Amino acid sequence: MKITFIEPPNLSGKESFERVFGCNLTIYPFPNIFTLIVAALLKKEGYIVNYIDAANMYWKEKKINEFLLKDESSIISIHSTNLSKTNDLVFVDMARKLKKHTYIVFTGPAPTINPEDFI
Repeated sequence: MKITFIEPPNLSGKESFERVFGCNLTIYPFPNIFTLIVAALLKKEGYIVNYIDAANMYWKEKKINEFLLKDESSIISIHSTNLSKTNDLVFVDMARKLKKHTYIVFTGPAPTINPEDFI
């Protein structure tokens, strides 16, 4: 089974947001350690794991759509923070149109505090 962890790009065109804790409006040039821990554990168990930090790579909507069309993952996981929540939900709407049969899983502070917003 293939699982892709995605840090969605900034689709709003407004200020970017830090994706680890979601406490400020900036992007730090390092990957999300919480996501990487889960990805490493799944890889150790034999899953095929992919990590795409589209936020830090400054991907635009066209680039993420091209990736999603080619990606053969069974699951897409998104770490969402309170500041990135609106952007992440826009991304999911976009991804679901392209990946109808792919499960989408949320982790992070935003879905933990407000799970009903992500269901």
